[in-house]
Amino acid sequence: MEEKGVSKSCDFVSEVRDDSLCAMYFGISCAFYALKKLSSEKLDDELREKMLQGSVNLLGLLVWRRVQEGEESKRIEKHELRRKLEAAEREIMELKKARSEDAKANDKVASIYAAQEQGWFAERRRLRHQVESLLNDLRILDKRKNEAIADSDRKLGEMEVLVKSKEKVLEEDEKKRNELEEKLKSTEAVLKELREANKNKAQDHSTELLKHKTAFIELVSNQRQLEAELSRTLRQVEAAKQQLESLFDEKEEAVLMVEELAVELQKTRKESEQKDKILSALMRRIKVDSPEILKEVKLFKPKRKIGERKTERLGSFPSSRSERHTLRNLLSRQVSSKLLEAFPADENREGSTKSELRKAVFDELDAEVRKEIEDSYSAQTEKRFPEEHTEFHEETRLDEWVHAEAEKYHNAVEQRHQLELDALEEQIRMKEDKLEAFRWKLLSAEVETKSLQSKTEDHNQELSQLRDDNLRLESLLADREVELKTFKDQVSMLLSKLSVQKARKHSSRRNLPIDDDNGWSKFKFTKKKLDEKDQEPKKCMVEEETKKPVERDSSSKHTSSTSFSSTEDIEEKHILEAKVCLNKVNASPWKVDLHALGVTYKIKRLNQQLLMLERLTGNQESNEFKSFKTLLSLLKKQVSRYQSLQEKTDDLSKRMEDKDLNLKQRVSSSKRTKEETKKLEHFLEETFQLQRFIVATGQKLMEVQSKIAAGFVAGITSKLDGPDNFDMKRFGDTMQCLFKDVQRGLEVRMSRLIGDLEGTLAYEGINFLK
Repeated sequence: MEEKGVSKSCDFVSEVRDDSLCAMYFGISCAFYALKKLSSEKLDDELREKMLQGSVNLLGLLVWRRVQEGEESKRIEKHELRRKLEAAEREIMELKKARSEDAKANDKVASIYAAQEQGWFAERRRLRHQVESLLNDLRILDKRKNEAIADSDRKLGEMEVLVKSKEKVLEEDEKKRNELEEKLKSTEAVLKELREANKNKAQDHSTELLKHKTAFIELVSNQRQLEAELSRTLRQVEAAKQQLESLFDEKEEAVLMVEELAVELQKTRKESEQKDKILSALMRRIKVDSPEILKEVKLFKPKRKIGERKTERLGSFPSSRSERHTLRNLLSRQVSSKLLEAFPADENREGSTKSELRKAVFDELDAEVRKEIEDSYSAQTEKRFPEEHTEFHEETRLDEWVHAEAEKYHNAVEQRHQLELDALEEQIRMKEDKLEAFRWKLLSAEVETKSLQSKTEDHNQELSQLRDDNLRLESLLADREVELKTFKDQVSMLLSKLSVQKARKHSSRRNLPIDDDNGWSKFKFTKKKLDEKDQEPKKCMVEEETKKPVERDSSSKHTSSTSFSSTEDIEEKHILEAKVCLNKVNASPWKVDLHALGVTYKIKRLNQQLLMLERLTGNQESNEFKSFKTLLSLLKKQVSRYQSLQEKTDDLSKRMEDKDLNLKQRVSSSKRTKEETKKLEHFLEETFQLQRFIVATGQKLMEVQSKIAAGFVAGITSKLDGPDNFDMKRFGDTMQCLFKDVQRGLEVRMSRLIGDLEGTLAYEGINFLK
């Protein structure tokens, strides 16, 4: 509203200035006129004084008006200065608000970091409490085990004392043999019951073994199915690669066709330039011959007058002068018609070129006809016509003959020229048809290239999906192989238990029932020990599951190394294989940062799209394109920020891999030194600093996105040099999506790095407490 008011005031001031200038010029003219009259003529004193007073008053009014205009201009300038000061104050307030918002954002980041630190400290305290409780539980378990061992020893001693006392009683009293025989019968019945119980247990174990075997067979079938799916996906990948190669070959063929079309276009252009040169040469020849023809016409005019005088002498004949066709009239008519044809008034370029070609073709024949007619006319005029009657008849005959010959030559030349013109028009039409065909071929080639580009993008997406599916299937395979290994361990444990049970049965048949009870108690004790020992490889397998990605070869070796041997060999193999798997996980070639690859690819796409926009805009310097170019410069700055952040994160990850190779090894037996922990803390500080920079760039991205939505308008496409079907709004949406994906990828990558570093430091803290 203020700008509209200022513009209206400026218009009013300009109108007032125009009126004041008219008045000034009129007053100055009156004053100078009065002064001139006073200086030149002799007037009365009263008139002179009145005129002087009037001129002085006019000049005074003009001076006063000029002073008033200066004051008004100063007032307007003050008003404009005040308006500019108000605008500057508004901008200062906006900058202060933005600065306060940035400070709030920084405070939020600091509060988030402090909250995370408090969470870390709380988690560390909780883990310490858990470790202390676990140590207490272990101590209690040790005490209980010692008490159970002492009780079993005490019971064994008591049993030995009882056996000794019974032997003494048997030796002393042979009378009690009957009682002992009855006891033996009772013990035999107990043994039968125990045998029946053992048979039932053996049957149960056999059923469980069958169940485990069926589960094992199902797992093997599932593994084969997964391998078939992997082979199918690999075939699909190979087919997609072949399709991509065929598409690239088609693209190369299209490029070759475009080059051939360009060569043919150059040839046609050269031919058109040669024809233009020929036409220009004909035009120069016509321009050179035109003054000669005019000179000949001027020379024929006096001869024409002489002929008219002679015909006046022969006025006794009834034929009228208008009906006679003398040689000079024919020549003058032909020359005038040729001049009119050579210089048409209102015709287009094609008509002018045709008339020029026609005149160029006629020049030679007309010159020959003109020479013959002039020679015959000069020969006849030299005889001077002795008799008037014979002279008139000869002149008429000669005129008729000349007219007939001229018409004959004119018709023949016109026919020839018409044929040549038709041939030339056909050639031009054929060339234009060829040019149209070439243009359509170019358009079809462009459409094909665009379709090929879209197909390549689709194939790239399909390849990325297939790679993700491949990685997922490999992870499923690793999980399945881990489950297979656990099942094999369970089967081996069951077989070992069955072998121990069979051995105990054979020994129980030979020994007494008391010794049998002792054997079962020992078997239970060994079973507990075996269960405790089996927990170690299970822990190793859990840690292997957490360490991803795992190679397929290592997992296959891991499964093939298990065998149905003794429990001690199985435990040793599990420990060795766990160490080998951990080493292979740390040195696996599949350690590729997919987030980093996606961010770099999207940054490259942003650069390519910005280059395409620059080429489309060109060197246009209108107001709309100036604002558009400022927007492009802002987008370039944002892309350069993302590139610098990506380079910094890559550098940090490389330094972490070079200096700390065991960053993700959570099962390392040797503890880290103080220098290594300090390096890890330094890396963590750098990651937090990069995270702050990423948050700041995200805030700037919000401003840039609002400007993209306002700047990428559909109306600009009509002024660009690109195709008509170019959608600027859709292009702006894709740019916004790419910027968001880059920001999200950088945030995810930084959070992963921070999580890895914090996890390693927490693990080191727990090891230090142990």
